Amino acid sequence: MVLELKEKLQDLKDRFEDVKHGLDPDNLERELQEIDKTMASGDFWSDPEKAKNLTQRRKWLEDNLKTLRELEKTLKDVEEFMEIVSDEDLDSLQMIEEELRNAEKLIESMEIKVFLSGEMDEKNAYLTVQAGAGGTEACDWAEMLFRMYRRWAEKRGYEVEIIDYQPDDVAGIKSATMLIKGPYAYGYLKGESGVHRLVRISPFDANARRHTS
Repeated sequence: MVLELKEKLQDLKDRFEDVKHGLDPDNLERELQEIDKTMASGDFWSDPEKAKNLTQRRKWLEDNLKTLRELEKTLKDVEEFMEIVSDEDLDSLQMIEEELRNAEKLIESMEIKVFLSGEMDEKNAYLTVQAGAGGTEACDWAEMLFRMYRRWAEKRGYEVEIIDYQPDDVAGIKSATMLIKGPYAYGYLKGESGVHRLVRISPFDANARRHTS
């Protein structure tokens, strides 16, 4: 089991180095220092929107640098501990396995951030949901989608601003647009385009027939 854990550790170390290369912590540190200088200026809050964006960016930088430091320390500590542990020490091996499992989850989250490295990925995003053909059923489905995306954004800590909302006469919405504000909102949502289908027994059909929206 020790050999298997050592192989897992090496894999995580390699992936962590790729993450560091992609995020460039030295550059993140420099950007954080520049933001701190800007925030220390007397007119920082003269532009509330810009100040808010910089504050969010600072938190993102600080959180990621903290995670990178914690990961580096965890992997180093585990590597040192594995030099003295044996296959018979089941409690220690179980603890190491748990540490590696937690480290892998963090590395996976950081790998996503490296993947979202496009020029516009870190920006805010406008998201529009429009009902397709299908009358009330389609409008109801459009509203369900709109609520789903809004809950997703709020769960991630993003700020959501409703830009446009056109309700249907019976149920649901004809169309609606929200502005999702926060780091990498666009990167996460850029693939959410095209047609979304729902097949169900319609609650609006007295004959309880199956509808596709």
